[in-house]
Amino acid sequence: MSIRVEAVAAKKIGFASHQNAVPVIRELIIHNQSDDEYQDVVLTLTASPPVVEDKIWKIDRLTAQSELFVRDRDLKLNASWLADLMESVTGELIFTLSRGDEVLLITGYPIELLAKNEWGGDAMVELTSAFVMPNDPAVDKLLKATSEVLRRAGKPDQLDGYTSNSRTRTWELASAVWSAIANTKLTYALPPASFERIGQKIRTPGVVMEGQVATCLDTSLLFASVLEQLGLN
Repeated sequence: MSIRVEAVAAKKIGFASHQNAVPVIRELIIHNQSDDEYQDVVLTLTASPPVVEDKIWKIDRLTAQSELFVRDRDLKLNASWLADLMESVTGELIFTLSRGDEVLLITGYPIELLAKNEWGGDAMVELTSAFVMPNDPAVDKLLKATSEVLRRAGKPDQLDGYTSNSRTRTWELASAVWSAIANTKLTYALPPASFERIGQKIRTPGVVMEGQVATCLDTSLLFASVLEQLGLN
């Protein structure tokens, strides 16, 4: 094809993507490999389902045998739609290049839309920490249990983070968190049923403590949530 649109797009998008301002389009290029010049063209982006608001780029001129790098790639995700998504669905980003009433091309890029509590695996490793939830009410119950572990061990029972400026105290706190969570006697379980092949749904601290089951990742995030609320990095 003499003219084409090339995009480097996220393969997976979830509510965590919106909350952490992860770009949907990392690179966008219009290639004109023909000997013709195109003037007053319009590039339109739509999404199906409508997880991204429509975006329109007006282009004065595409010169022959050229590449146009689109710098404005700021897209607005539909946060409420993502927050209500209970199961992952397959979607598509659709680019339409037109000149007046003439459609020059239509190009689609598949995208997976994740449930709110779904971690996308290796496609979004950097967002793992977005599922650390120190303000979940279940975390405060574990902090109380942590304090009781310290008291039974004859240690100060305040949850004082790094304020003591003592490495020993930091280890005492972390060890007490370990004991408090271990004492809940969580049972290993597979991730909640879903359709993804890579990644998994995450159990929040509240869900873990209520059901008393967790995956390795659920437990790791639970530990991280308690440590963060405790004031430990």
